[in-house]
Amino acid sequence: PQNTEEYECVDIYKQPAFNNILLKNHKIQMNPSFMPRVIKRNGELLFSSKIPSEGCPMGMVPIQKTRVDNLTDLNSISKLHLGNIQPLSTAAPAHYIEGHIFHGARAGISLYNPPVKMNQVSMSQIWIENGPPAELNSIQVGWAVHPHIYGDTRTRATAYWTADGSKKTGCYNVLCPGFVQVHPRYRLGQAYGAISVIGGKQYITQPLVFLDKKSGNWWLAYDNGNIVGYWPKELFTHLREGATFVQYGGWTLNSPDGQTIGPCCFDSPRDQRREEKRLTYISNPFQEKRKVPFDTAASLIVIVDNYGEEIRRGS
Repeated sequence: PQNTEEYECVDIYKQPAFNNILLKNHKIQMNPSFMPRVIKRNGELLFSSKIPSEGCPMGMVPIQKTRVDNLTDLNSISKLHLGNIQPLSTAAPAHYIEGHIFHGARAGISLYNPPVKMNQVSMSQIWIENGPPAELNSIQVGWAVHPHIYGDTRTRATAYWTADGSKKTGCYNVLCPGFVQVHPRYRLGQAYGAISVIGGKQYITQPLVFLDKKSGNWWLAYDNGNIVGYWPKELFTHLREGATFVQYGGWTLNSPDGQTIGPCCFDSPRDQRREEKRLTYISNPFQEKRKVPFDTAASLIVIVDNYGEEIRRGS
């Protein structure tokens, strides 16, 4: 197989996902049965990587190389994960939508590069979840600075999934069998080529996660509808019909020794609020056209219907 420093090209039918016993009889889906329509937003973005422009050869896909050498290290990585921000709290750094069935969500997330050290993590993402805490099905997608996984402090496209509240299942990207890669170039773990500058040009990334009702698979696309791959329906018990909980926000994990992550991206909290309001939003392209209740803090949320018509924007 073709190899690079960060990934290798493998046969699409022999990728790590199919080492999962739940996918023993899974038939790979090359494309979703549809693409959702979403509101287009203004804003320049750039998603680049070290993958050659020609990508992997036909019939092969790029798979992130595992940097861990044994199961102990893999377990330690799984512990460097916040999980979710439930229960609902106005004090938590996130926005929530609850009480509806969701079949997808899309967020525009400002791209930054916080000063993170080993055993620290900084992420900005969307959560799509269903099920009680002990059986929580969760898909989490956005960007992360995570040296323990990647071996550097670059800002990278990152995802996480679990089918049981991270008790026995759950991992980032393709570090465990589950996520099915289909795109020959775009992949989880890619580094972004442009990062927002304080007082300068702002860049965003736009992850989209949606349920293919025909297959039951949850698809992932980044920016401009570039389909990366999907999480097969066989992985989940409660997400098969949709999500009951969608949230978005950011979180950091400090070192065990208590060393905190330094200031990141803004000269003041006011600057942070202004940039977030301009660049960050979440949408649900599958919600029935009806009023959705918001709390007074939900000014960053946009809900759209099947036709891309805006239903309500927070004030």
